[in-house]
Amino acid sequence: MSSVNDSSMAETDQDISDDLKTNDELLDEIVEHQEAKLSNLQNKHEYELQQNQRRLEEYERTIRELQEKLQVTDEKTSANLRQFDEEGGRFDKEEKEKLSRLHQRLRDDQRTLVDTHHNKVLLEEQNTRLLNDLRDTRQMVASMKKGLGSGDKADGTGAQELIKSLEMKLNMKTAESEKLKDKLEELRQRIESLQKESQNKEIASNEATEQTADSEEAEGQINHPINSGEITKWLKEGVVELKIKRINMLGPPGSGKTCSLRLLLNEDPPEEDVTDSTPIACRAVKATRISCSKGAWERIGSEALLEKLASDLAAYVGKHPKPVDSLHNNQQQGELMECKSSEATDAPDSTDSQNSCYTKILEAIKSGEKIHLNQSWVYIVDSGGQPAFQELLPLFVRRASLNIVTLDLSQGLDQRLECNFRIRGELFPIDSFFASNREFFKKVVCSGDMCPSNKPLPQEAQCDAQPMHFILGTHFDKVSHEEFKEVNDALTVDLSKSSSEDQVYYYKENESEMICHVNTLIPKGEERSQVSQEISKFIYNCVSRKLKIPIRWFAFDLFLQMEAKNKNSSYLKIQDVLSTGERLKMNKDDTEKALEYLHEVTIILYYPQVLPDIVFVDPCTIHDTLTRLLSLTYVNRSSYHLILKEDEEISKQEVKDLSKKGLFTLDLFEKLPDIPGILKSDLTELLCQLHIIAKIGEKSYFIPSALSCYNGPPLTKDNIKPLVIVWLNQDNKNLPVPQGIFCSVIVQLINEAALKFSMPGSPSEGSFIYRNAMSFQILIENEGCVGTLHFINKYKHIELYFTGDDPAKYCPLVREIVMKAIAESSKKIRVDEGKPVPAFECPETEDCYCLVIDEEDERSHCTFPKSAEVIKGQESYWNWFHAPRHNNSEVCHTHLNIWQLDEIYCTLTNALFSTSEWENLGYKLGLIQPIISTIRSDRQTSDERLREVLTKWLQQAASAATWPLLLKALEEANRKDVAEKIRCKIQATAK
Repeated sequence: MSSVNDSSMAETDQDISDDLKTNDELLDEIVEHQEAKLSNLQNKHEYELQQNQRRLEEYERTIRELQEKLQVTDEKTSANLRQFDEEGGRFDKEEKEKLSRLHQRLRDDQRTLVDTHHNKVLLEEQNTRLLNDLRDTRQMVASMKKGLGSGDKADGTGAQELIKSLEMKLNMKTAESEKLKDKLEELRQRIESLQKESQNKEIASNEATEQTADSEEAEGQINHPINSGEITKWLKEGVVELKIKRINMLGPPGSGKTCSLRLLLNEDPPEEDVTDSTPIACRAVKATRISCSKGAWERIGSEALLEKLASDLAAYVGKHPKPVDSLHNNQQQGELMECKSSEATDAPDSTDSQNSCYTKILEAIKSGEKIHLNQSWVYIVDSGGQPAFQELLPLFVRRASLNIVTLDLSQGLDQRLECNFRIRGELFPIDSFFASNREFFKKVVCSGDMCPSNKPLPQEAQCDAQPMHFILGTHFDKVSHEEFKEVNDALTVDLSKSSSEDQVYYYKENESEMICHVNTLIPKGEERSQVSQEISKFIYNCVSRKLKIPIRWFAFDLFLQMEAKNKNSSYLKIQDVLSTGERLKMNKDDTEKALEYLHEVTIILYYPQVLPDIVFVDPCTIHDTLTRLLSLTYVNRSSYHLILKEDEEISKQEVKDLSKKGLFTLDLFEKLPDIPGILKSDLTELLCQLHIIAKIGEKSYFIPSALSCYNGPPLTKDNIKPLVIVWLNQDNKNLPVPQGIFCSVIVQLINEAALKFSMPGSPSEGSFIYRNAMSFQILIENEGCVGTLHFINKYKHIELYFTGDDPAKYCPLVREIVMKAIAESSKKIRVDEGKPVPAFECPETEDCYCLVIDEEDERSHCTFPKSAEVIKGQESYWNWFHAPRHNNSEVCHTHLNIWQLDEIYCTLTNALFSTSEWENLGYKLGLIQPIISTIRSDRQTSDERLREVLTKWLQQAASAATWPLLLKALEEANRKDVAEKIRCKIQATAK
């Protein structure tokens, strides 16, 4: 029985074993089948993913091509838009066809996007099926396992690992599908963006004229100090396109500038042959119309201009006429400007007329029409020929398109000119700045000196870099034709030897006559009118500049001029200006932005930082005051009453201090005629801000323009070779020293905080105190006077001489401070042409410069094609650049001096110390709150503030200033990384 049972049990075990084996085989078959199925699906999935990836790459390539074509289309569209005629014109048919093709391409791309989305949906469905299959397999295996006992020998580990592997692969493919989804969404957004851009292009084609004006106006405002969006906002409601000829009258004193201006305006000659000297710059003359019948320019006042503007606006809104140029057009006959002859002079003051203008202008602006008016002005500024006046001219005169250069033909070409100041017909000799007509011509025309070359206005992007010249030879009645021809030919030869030949108009080019000869004192009559007409027509055909002004701001400018005229003043209180703005529906912020704009493009001056309550509608108030101050150095005591206030007197010492030392007190300034509403103390603040004067005491000031010129022998060059500062343009051509910059730099150096530049008490042997040469004693706290800097204007360059016991120690810092002062002064007088570069005079070739290109390796490059290795290794040259060498103990333990300012600053910045952290470092170095506040208010950039922090620390800490102290301050300021870098550098230097 037992054996039977054993046999039965063995059979049962065998059956179970067979069943388990069958189950295992079945499971293996199921898993194998499922694996094969999943493998096939995965292969298919991977293939489809690859195909879709390829499609995506093609699609992205299509997008890139579309963008490139869109950019090309945009450029061509902009070019076509600029070619529209004044009536708007029709959009170029070819451009419209391109836009149509662009839209078709976008529609094709949209269909591609839809197809790609469809493919993505299919991929997601395949993923779903794969997941369902995997879920079924896992359930099947789980059911099988559930029927097995604990003694089962079946092992499902392999199946589980297989399923996990399949699941992982599937997750990876799902992730790829999600990435595909993200890419598709990104591309969809890009398609929408491109579609909007294309729609904008289509709008541009339908509104071509408006888009043209807006795009050009916005382009012109990119670099303007006022936000371009603000200007564009005002330009949209209306624009005045001003074709303007800014003309500066330049010439030696007494050469006939003022008489030439009267001739151009067809005005009677002065009753006396000699006129009083013109101030720094006289009131600008606006000649705004020419008629064929008369052919001469006529002055026009603000009232007449406003009346004309109002009538033009009404006509434009009512009839949309083609804008008419208000100056003579050689292609048209008769009167171009429909205004009565009385408009050529100021209309009677009338409040009703003024109110009427306000109403008409505002109604036209509110009409909703896009107004576009054209105006043409000739804007002439006469200036005093005295050298001191010329130095100040760039501060008050905007960029000219033409310089009329007057030369007195009766003085001869090489005859030494007399430089005089005239008042009430009496002549007072002053120092000679130029020796002859030839030298003046070379200085002004051939070299470009004395011609303000400040930056072009933002709206004048297409203007020439330099103004043109028109040469007017006066006093022709006093010379023969042969003498004139000799002068003309000689100056023509001089011009041909310069690089400025293309900057001069020839009056009679077919006869090789560069100079226009004229007698400016022709009596009133037909001959004078004919000469005036001929010259005026020639100048009209000279270069002009185009300026776009928002029509509301254009009217605002004219209303300010009329308001000032009604008040018989050249300036207005800010309350009156704001009131005028309110009448034109501008709030305070709008009015201030308009003032900033007009400050840049007109003669209006607005300095809210110094005189926030004053707007100079015409700067003649400043000109007149400065002219009176400077003329005290020219006239005799018997004529002081013509300059000072009534019953005022000045002492001989006051005049001597002004003429010999350039010094004056506020008390002397108070003796000049008052300017109602402006305190003399406020005016001196403004002059300090403009770098015209420097404050050197509580009520004492220094004005370098009042000094005479130095014409003595040059300095010897035994101690250290002079460093020269030359100006180079983009083509590395040498330019003259910019007019006005030398005196401005002198003022800047006197105000310098890093070193004290002290002037000598009076001119003496070995020292200078002149308008073109200045000596400074260089003082350092705790060291006293360490040397003397001689700062000399050679007009083709500036020379720096240093005399002292240790030039290598102090010259690098002096050079750095001088270059910084030149950069600041360039901003003040708005010099844009040319870059100042340190150099040396070539020791072998005259008029050649060795330009410094590598300070460390002592490498230079000559402006002439030759080597400059001759100065390599010579300390008398390179001491201007090399700081003194120190051993480790000196660097680490010896106190730091002010002359190491540049070394300390460079060490900090090279170690990646941010200049924006200047304030924190200042506190850690021990500076107190008032000093930090002063630095914040006085210095504009973080670079300047960091330098000032270091300067104050070096001055206050004296012998306590050391590298370890600076490193400790850096660590306390949480800049241990910077401190460690500097420490490593010091140790490396010691080795």
